[in-house]
Amino acid sequence: MDDSADQIFHGEPDELHGLLDYVSGDPALERPQQAQMIVTYSRMIRLVSQLRRAQVELSASHGMHAGDFDILFLLQRAGKRQLRAKDIATILRVTPGGISKRIDRLVAGQLVRRETDNVDRRASVVILTTKGVELANSARALSRVESFNALDEQEWRQLDSYLKRMLESHARSLTG
Repeated sequence: MDDSADQIFHGEPDELHGLLDYVSGDPALERPQQAQMIVTYSRMIRLVSQLRRAQVELSASHGMHAGDFDILFLLQRAGKRQLRAKDIATILRVTPGGISKRIDRLVAGQLVRRETDNVDRRASVVILTTKGVELANSARALSRVESFNALDEQEWRQLDSYLKRMLESHARSLTG
């Protein structure tokens, strides 16, 4: 490994260490830190891919679509607060039509039910059924990803801050 890779790589070598060795020697890189950025980006993509695959497998094992558990978990976290389909769509950043189809599937599976909203009698709220609560609890226990425990609370806040900054920068680059 050349000195520039030694300077930017910290920790034990892993399967992406070879990528760092390879890109560190790239004469097109303006700064040695760019090699680390490439490897870190590769790690992010790999982690997201693994988490997504686990989510799809968990959902499929229950005969559900991957996004259906998002609704169950959201309703579970809502506790006593009542959520309308519109609220769920806003929180999950999905179209109201898309949420309606998901909720219809969950109603058909007897995991949620629609009830009249106590505040606005024209609207309905989505409520977890006992079966939905049990499935959400079971899935939550199964989906505990050990990698989430790799960071402490401060590190999670720091990572969140970095990712937020990157997302904002990316959004600006698309509009600028």
